[in-house]
Amino acid sequence: MKLLFFFSLLFFGTFFQVFSQNIYNSEKIYIHTDRDKYISGDTIWVKAYLFDAQNHEEKTNSKVLYISILDSKGSLVLQNKQEIKDAQCSFFIALPNNLTENQYQLVAHTKLMQNLDNDFFFQKTIYVLKPALVSKGENKNQKMVVDFFPEGGSLVENLYSRVAFKAILPNGKGANFEGHIENSEGEILQPIKPDYLGMGTFNFRPTSNQSYKAVVNYAGGQLIFDLPKAKPTGFILRTDNVQAKDGIYVEIESTHLEKQTLTLLAHQRGQVVFKTGFQDDGKKHKFFLKNDLIPQDGIVHITLFDEKMNPVAERLVFVNQHKNTFSIETNISQSGIEKNQKINLEINTKPNIQISVSVIDDEQVENDTETPNMQAYLFLNSDLKGHIENPNTYFDLNAKESKYYLDNLMLTQGWRRFVWNKATDSTVQAEQHLVLGGKVQRFGKNIKNEEIIVSIWDEQGLKINTFETDESGNFALLGAWKGKLTLIASDKKGRDVALILNESFVPKVSRKNEQKYMPTANFINNSLTMHEFGEEKSILLDEVITKAQK
Repeated sequence: MKLLFFFSLLFFGTFFQVFSQNIYNSEKIYIHTDRDKYISGDTIWVKAYLFDAQNHEEKTNSKVLYISILDSKGSLVLQNKQEIKDAQCSFFIALPNNLTENQYQLVAHTKLMQNLDNDFFFQKTIYVLKPALVSKGENKNQKMVVDFFPEGGSLVENLYSRVAFKAILPNGKGANFEGHIENSEGEILQPIKPDYLGMGTFNFRPTSNQSYKAVVNYAGGQLIFDLPKAKPTGFILRTDNVQAKDGIYVEIESTHLEKQTLTLLAHQRGQVVFKTGFQDDGKKHKFFLKNDLIPQDGIVHITLFDEKMNPVAERLVFVNQHKNTFSIETNISQSGIEKNQKINLEINTKPNIQISVSVIDDEQVENDTETPNMQAYLFLNSDLKGHIENPNTYFDLNAKESKYYLDNLMLTQGWRRFVWNKATDSTVQAEQHLVLGGKVQRFGKNIKNEEIIVSIWDEQGLKINTFETDESGNFALLGAWKGKLTLIASDKKGRDVALILNESFVPKVSRKNEQKYMPTANFINNSLTMHEFGEEKSILLDEVITKAQK
């Protein structure tokens, strides 16, 4: 049996290595925009930071960034490609003047990231407004939904489990309520109530031949929800890193009659931090994962595999040892600042890193808790599906509250994060250059194996390029263009040809529930003033040759 167990773990190691490469041989993107609310015709100023998905180092294999803006139906409004240098790029997006008032999604990805679920692309909600607006108000009779998440994946008859729940309104906000759990005979078993942002937990032992439901009371009335049905046999995975000081306690229990070899594995973004095998003999098995083994702060995946290496229980745990601390201090030397007065602003960061700063009238922005800062995005939003309410607050709470509320988030939104058997070989490689690609046609027919001359105008001027189509009429042209492009193409005899560019890749991402935003009069006035300044008060300068680095 020991020999078989050795080969089993050897096979598992190969399997996990392939899976890890597929999931974590990728990148993460964080986008900083000057603000979140605009009027049609505004300019969005953007700074993009790219990171390795596994260790969060600011580096990337890709050299091209795609920025898409999608409307509320998921249709592509506009798309922008930018060249990445040193894992960063800065640019602007000019919003069309005829853009309708709505909520839009700004989505950023590289081609390498297309190997993963589009939900892990960077997503940010922006609001485009019209100067004349009417307050739409909120529907106070919104129906609440409560979902239940057994720790580890499933309830098992006659075994104690921790069950997490999350109550949300149609606008995506967490809801408060008071309620209880009762069995099929109507017997009240225990009360339930959310702790923070609609999330909470309770301990529960389902029995055979029973069904259970939650009765909840809130401002909109009373609702009843069925709890997940318990399995006759199965595995329970319990964890505790809230009470534990220096690590994570893990407890495994099952009701299977047949003995088998199980494997418990923990990894952080594909890096294995703990692995052990043991016999399922009907007893409780306890393990302790020391924090010292975990290289970085963030989410740790704890998965239990059966003898055939099928995942049977999984739990996400957030570890915060403050290994990735970052602080920023600002100092303004003047006091009593007046309008149009020049000020000196000093910004210090620890550690000393490059940052981006947007300077905006404070009445142009709100205290937006929905937009994650870089810390919240890298450690939460980029690793969890779905909308996270107030992500920054999890890092602003005191240590005890932060641990407890983050654990509730892992139990609900982090429930069964991965489907292991869907790991496949990566098919899309990192893009190294800006590429114009497509087909060359004349009168609707592909032009094959011919030399084509194309004149390209961008903000830098005119460039003339030649290329040869392949046997199917395809072409690919490398360049380092900037801004909008104008193209005119002809064959070597001077006859016009048509360039049919490849269709844009449109991200399919989960869109947040639409929320109404009512801007202040100052927001509208300032935005219109900036438009007026840009259109009527601009001055055309003579050519300037810059010989020094910017």
